[in-house]
Amino acid sequence: MSEAEHPQRHMLNKFINALRDQGFLDENFSSLGNLYDNRNMLALFCDDAEPKLDRVEKSLKNESVDFQGLVTIIEQIKGNAARLGGKRVAEACAELQRSCGTSDVERCNEAYKKVNWEYYILRDCFHHILQAERTIRSRE
Repeated sequence: MSEAEHPQRHMLNKFINALRDQGFLDENFSSLGNLYDNRNMLALFCDDAEPKLDRVEKSLKNESVDFQGLVTIIEQIKGNAARLGGKRVAEACAELQRSCGTSDVERCNEAYKKVNWEYYILRDCFHHILQAERTIRSRE
């Protein structure tokens, strides 16, 4: 069936295009192909990122911050986000990595807040996209 026959598909495509236009997603998201078939990759990203973000937050509260350890954790989140097309998460992670290079805890905390914010927006967008995919597939 065409997009015109599936108004939900049309709305989902508009939502995804809006996310691209706003810089949340990039071309790597498009390369995933069938989102329903790749739902496990999206879920694994979220399952992996959240504990790492918690570790970063706790580490930044320590008296002695291991900035190199933070860079390693953030690199993993950044790489995974970039592979899935999470452009703004990857960009925020890069800024946090640069902040860690200055060893300025306050600057790192501000950059961490941005990573956290962008991550939760992306996670919710993935959730809405997959929910819409399930609804569309159930009606085909």
